[in-house]
Amino acid sequence: MFKQKSVVRKPLNTALSSGVCCSVIALMLSSIPAAAEYIETYPISTNLGNWVVDRQGTSTFKLLDTYQGRNNVLALGTSPDDANPDSFYRWEGYSQKTTVPAGKSMIGGDIWVNSDWQQGTDSDYIRTSMWGSAMTEAEVATGKYNDNDAVFPIVQFTNQGGTGRLEVWNSNEGGWIDLPETAGIIDYNGWNSIDMRLVTDTNGQGTAIEYYFNNQLIYTWADPESVNETSPEQYFAMYLKNRNNGVTEYTSYWSRLLSGLVFDNDAEIGNVDGDLVAEKGATISIIPGSTIEGPVSLEGGLLPDEQVSANLSGVRVEGSLLGTRSRIIFDGVKAPDGSATTIDGSLSLENKSVGLALI
Repeated sequence: MFKQKSVVRKPLNTALSSGVCCSVIALMLSSIPAAAEYIETYPISTNLGNWVVDRQGTSTFKLLDTYQGRNNVLALGTSPDDANPDSFYRWEGYSQKTTVPAGKSMIGGDIWVNSDWQQGTDSDYIRTSMWGSAMTEAEVATGKYNDNDAVFPIVQFTNQGGTGRLEVWNSNEGGWIDLPETAGIIDYNGWNSIDMRLVTDTNGQGTAIEYYFNNQLIYTWADPESVNETSPEQYFAMYLKNRNNGVTEYTSYWSRLLSGLVFDNDAEIGNVDGDLVAEKGATISIIPGSTIEGPVSLEGGLLPDEQVSANLSGVRVEGSLLGTRSRIIFDGVKAPDGSATTIDGSLSLENKSVGLALI
């Protein structure tokens, strides 16, 4: 059974204290106000048996033990030899139903963007994406997909016809929205985060879908509506997709897939029964003597002031520790029993991360 995870989104100087059995994310997005956000996350399985073919499967679909410093990575390989003559079925991939309840929520994960994806042509190009389907709460409760009640949040990487950039989906505006201004936020030869936020109408300001890439808000789809003119209230499924253009052979890689409910709420978090993730500009300090039973992932943004700072002095991490554009203090203050920072799993510092051991 998967452990339920919880998330904290908070500005600087987030203090984590003891007594919570859940996973945690602490982060600061440029568009998020100063008030803290508490996110209760729900896992997305990487077990191949929990994914079902959507439209047409990719030529290969594998679960990799490790890839580019990550564990349990899904790999979707597309071959032009298997291109379907029907364009509809050239959107190859797989879906998994989500378990996140109705309300303000998100789905997301990380995609590896290859260094040779920076340029494409009109015929030889990459289009790979994460999709979500969202419907009314009543429709999701039936357990069946209803196309007339669904809206589809999508974030897609593409280099079709030029420079690598992002596309998003807005059916109110006719479909694909090309975002050439996003070319500069893509981390080539690195992991990139996707977060698609369903903001339900709880304050009279309307429903919206917010698209984030590498923790930056790139587009807002205001007042999304289905064919039946219903507003989405709950995620139904996540989809991983490759476009088969009949020319390009490529593989997309995905890790850290999750969904979650978002709450505006302060939270004090200490011993963590699961994962700990901090993103973009977050500063976290965990009380010495705390134990994190899962892996720790620190994911800073691209700008200098978006680096993650984490004080793990005297903390035991029973999983691995991954730092991306992060500053980590390992031994400033000892745990009450005198022990120093302990990491049972692997330690990986990427993209200008620094680990400091203070004596």
